[in-house]
Amino acid sequence: MLSIDSIAEDYVERAAALDPVLATYAGIAGHDRELPDLSADWFAERAGLERSTLAALDAAKALGPREQTARAAMRERLALAVERYDAGDTTSELNVIDSWVQNVREVFDLMPAEGEEAAADVAKRMAAVPVAYRQFGQTLLGAARNGRPPARLQVEEVAKQCAAWAAPEESFYGGLVKRLTGVPDSLRGELDAAARDATAATAALGGFLRRELLPLARDR
Repeated sequence: MLSIDSIAEDYVERAAALDPVLATYAGIAGHDRELPDLSADWFAERAGLERSTLAALDAAKALGPREQTARAAMRERLALAVERYDAGDTTSELNVIDSWVQNVREVFDLMPAEGEEAAADVAKRMAAVPVAYRQFGQTLLGAARNGRPPARLQVEEVAKQCAAWAAPEESFYGGLVKRLTGVPDSLRGELDAAARDATAATAALGGFLRRELLPLARDR
């Protein structure tokens, strides 16, 4: 029978592989060149991990107060995550502070910015931004069409955020490349191309929100 500790360790390892942004936030190495694709299938896979972990916790025997407390805490958080997924919250979440639009951009703030390895990690992760944003846009659209549209004000304001991050005079990703230090000449072209693509994807997401999602948004 698995221990609570081993179940927790397995969950963290699998969650980090499934969600590279979570890995970076938690300081787990090995995923800094990746982003989740943010498709509807990915959200389902993440909920599946939470369900299977809950089942493992229920089957395990908690020995002593420490493991009992750990199991109770994991149950509470994972059960809430599953409940939110089943309600359609996670696949329809869009706001100006803590949704996947912000998570994708903000994870770069946590990445090292000095040296060749850091620059290579940033380049690879920036190159993944277009796919992640396209997938997330389709996830939001699918949720809206299934009766879970975001609020109009949030759609409008997040579109403004995207426009600001993709501003031609000083885009976020262009500025990020400029802040990197110790970058070899061999990486400059890759970084510049990835920054252009990530900037274009950010602008495209803002346009998508205004064009495709805003007509479906709810007033409140």
